[in-house]
Amino acid sequence: RFNEERIVWIGGLRRDTEVRAVYDIFKRYGTIDNILIDSATTAAWIFYASSRDAREAVRCMDRREFQRYTIAVAFSQWKPTKTPKFLELTDKDRRRRRHSTSSSEERSRGRKKKARKRFFVIIRWLFI
Repeated sequence: RFNEERIVWIGGLRRDTEVRAVYDIFKRYGTIDNILIDSATTAAWIFYASSRDAREAVRCMDRREFQRYTIAVAFSQWKPTKTPKFLELTDKDRRRRRHSTSSSEERSRGRKKKARKRFFVIIRWLFI
């Protein structure tokens, strides 16, 4: 039996699950070295930097809902070999921001414009 406690197996994923989605959920438990997703079997393997991080991920995420599917999370029984059917975590996935990069000033300016429009409508109704 393979005995590497840094590798976590995830089963029950959707076939169209992206590496970025798995990374966003599991990065909160520790530093991730790599993620491999096998879209043919709906399974994934996460390589954590430490076994402590992997234990925390298994403890917290086993039998949880992920993208409307209940996933199983356990320590891997074998080390996956890289084949063309695997999707792999890239540096681009780690750096990409999910939300827009606009600052709070730009967002507040947008709110002021909406408030002005509402005010204009109220004044217009008074003169009718």
